[in-house]
Amino acid sequence: MTKDTQKLLKEIEAFLQASGMGASYFGKKATGNSELVARLRENGRVWPETAAKVRSFIKRHETSHVRNSGRVISEGRRQERRAAKRGEAA
Repeated sequence: MTKDTQKLLKEIEAFLQASGMGASYFGKKATGNSELVARLRENGRVWPETAAKVRSFIKRHETSHVRNSGRVISEGRRQERRAAKRGEAA
């Protein structure tokens, strides 16, 4: 595994930890490949274009999330939870 791939995997792992998102779901949403993270964990390679897609996805979702109790939760999900507590439909 190259140093660039190791760095990318660390970025992905940090995002997954912070967001609570599953690895397969992340891969599917970021690149259309649900096996992406599993393959990287098994020392797979990644094309520069794929790495760019992954970083773009992470950046978009980090900036659209807010911190709540140490876990990253999307603003939409946060509004749903508030509505549910009030007994309303979101």
